[in-house]
Amino acid sequence: MSAISAERKEREAILKTYWDERRRTARERMLSFAELGEADRKRGHLPALPPLEILNFTDLLGRAWGWDSLMPCSSLHYWLQYKKYLHDYYDHNISKVNDDLNLNGDDGNGLAALADSCIMMEHELESMMMRRPKVSNDRELSLSCKITRCAHEISKMKCSDFPAAAVALKCITKEADLMCQLLVCGCTASALIFCGRIREHALSFMTLKGPEHVAAAATMMGATKEANLICELLKNGLDGHGSELLWSKTIRDGALRAMIKISDEYSAEDSTMGSIVEKNVSGESDDKNCSKDELVQDDNVKETEKINQKIKEDGVEGNYLDKSVEQMMEVKSVNEDS
Repeated sequence: MSAISAERKEREAILKTYWDERRRTARERMLSFAELGEADRKRGHLPALPPLEILNFTDLLGRAWGWDSLMPCSSLHYWLQYKKYLHDYYDHNISKVNDDLNLNGDDGNGLAALADSCIMMEHELESMMMRRPKVSNDRELSLSCKITRCAHEISKMKCSDFPAAAVALKCITKEADLMCQLLVCGCTASALIFCGRIREHALSFMTLKGPEHVAAAATMMGATKEANLICELLKNGLDGHGSELLWSKTIRDGALRAMIKISDEYSAEDSTMGSIVEKNVSGESDDKNCSKDELVQDDNVKETEKINQKIKEDGVEGNYLDKSVEQMMEVKSVNEDS
């Protein structure tokens, strides 16, 4: 017993030394990612994805990744730091988002206009799904009807009543636009599932109030930005844009993971307007039942390296673009069978 106890203490001492050294050299290690990210952007390249450990160093994060695109949540191991990052991302981008959504004016009808646009896009999506019954399903059609009803209700409110509503409407509308583009491209049913899951969460986030709405809004802002980019790529041709496509998919994958976690923490029933959401979203997504074992990856550095390597390889494959429309929206890291 004493030999086993001594061996265990020795292992613990080695581990303690290792982690003490990791903590001591953390900033120095993350500095290399900051310098690499700056160099990549100067050359007009997309930066490599830094490990989530860099979230402990906000100044280095800005240099390594920047604030234009959402840094994907590749693991929930750093969730507390990532949630703080979502607030920072929101602060860096909300002014531009409000300008784009025409919410800084004095006419007071910004939310109503967004709701009208959302409703119009839902009608277009429903029409396209009805024409392609093999790739659409009752769940997507039902969700579209719920979104339309909720948009009618939210259009009667003021932006200040529900601060995440405008971002949610924009997110839902852009996801519907992307789904329409995918349908035009002849995608399979699985290609629509990812958009549908983001739409479900955005609908439940629409009525969040208080400080909790900020993190939710940040994930929707990040997902919307990438959906818009993918729509442009689909409209203008994918040739030569494999890396951008994969980056957008990776960012959206991480955004959905964060949405699921936020949904675990803040349910729609807690919001002031929860009754409306409860009526219109009677069948909440099973995303909330996703186990942590499926989502948490302890070795974030290895996962980050894997993502970066995949983007390097797939981004230069000539035949990658031929299969991208069908596969790009399929869930890579989040189980879609729930």
